[in-house]
Amino acid sequence: MVASEEHDRQVKAGEKALAETDAGAKAAKQAIEAERAKLTGQQSSLRAERERDAAAVPPQLLERYRIYAPRHHGIAVALLDGETCAGCRVHLRPHIVQRLKRAETEEIVECESCGRMLYFDAPPAAAPAATVEESAAVQDPAQE
Repeated sequence: MVASEEHDRQVKAGEKALAETDAGAKAAKQAIEAERAKLTGQQSSLRAERERDAAAVPPQLLERYRIYAPRHHGIAVALLDGETCAGCRVHLRPHIVQRLKRAETEEIVECESCGRMLYFDAPPAAAPAATVEESAAVQDPAQE
């Protein structure tokens, strides 16, 4: 009889713990569903933006991108970082670097190692250095 009462108390405590766990799981599931809906909306808007931007890309270049992207986990384009490919970190030959750095070129240059399409992001133009006359005009008032 005593053992039966103890067993009933344990069952009731277990049922209470189960109900609390279920309530927590339902709340977590609702939070996850809300986050999923939010991310799905973001994903669809980003896909629409991507398609809109892709329409401005020449068809041959876009097709080339679509062929290369799956080979490199979706990253078919890499930055020229110094004299290396930012995709595979392999040092490029000087003539490849020079071809990329020419401002007037619209040539597609590929990394010889990984095959990614390379691009060069020119650093912003430096501000002109102050002339001697300008630096003399801007003197510390305490020195006068």
